[in-house]
Amino acid sequence: MGFLNHLEELRKALLRILLTLVSGTIVCFYFARQLLTFITHPAGIVLQYITPFEAFFAQLKVAFALGLYITLPLNAFFLWQFIAPAIHRRRKAFIVPFMVFIFIFFTVGAAFAYYILPVTMEFFRSFEMEGTLEAHWTIGRYVDFVLRMLIGFGMVFEGPVVVFFLARMGILSAKTMLSKWKWFILGIFILAAVITPGQDVFSMMLLAAPLVALYFISILVARLAYPKGRK
Repeated sequence: MGFLNHLEELRKALLRILLTLVSGTIVCFYFARQLLTFITHPAGIVLQYITPFEAFFAQLKVAFALGLYITLPLNAFFLWQFIAPAIHRRRKAFIVPFMVFIFIFFTVGAAFAYYILPVTMEFFRSFEMEGTLEAHWTIGRYVDFVLRMLIGFGMVFEGPVVVFFLARMGILSAKTMLSKWKWFILGIFILAAVITPGQDVFSMMLLAAPLVALYFISILVARLAYPKGRK
């Protein structure tokens, strides 16, 4: 297949992905009020919007995020159709399960983030002072906070899958992870500080704690996945 033919196939794949994403977003926007109710429930207070378009854009963000999530398997299939001819048959059997587990672990991470949202929100509300200080959060800022938290936890929960892939390729071993554990833990806390949705130690610790646990789980995964016979 010539270069121009490859470009044409890529254009078709990207067009399918775009149309699927737009369709998923439109469907989710139809249920935007229910989705917003689900997301705002852990806040524990009535949220506000202080600009005319803030509530609309909050619903649009939620619809787009969920639309992206529910169409991800289909869009991954479209992308797979494009790249599959260039991948060796033996690697195909490995990549497909890898993509499936990436999706599953992202879902688990996002679900965990939503599960701890009430505790997180309760912590932030604890700074209220009767007659002096009261929480009044806007829907736009709150939705941004929640989406960053869901996406952040979803991404970091994919750590064991990535480690499995690297170990299977012989790039990363359990021995290396154990010998460099101090640096990995330091890197985890730096990562948590960078991607945490709140600029506070509590939010960082909420993210860092499961990351540390996942790191030691990943060491076991690397030990099992690393090709036998390699040092």
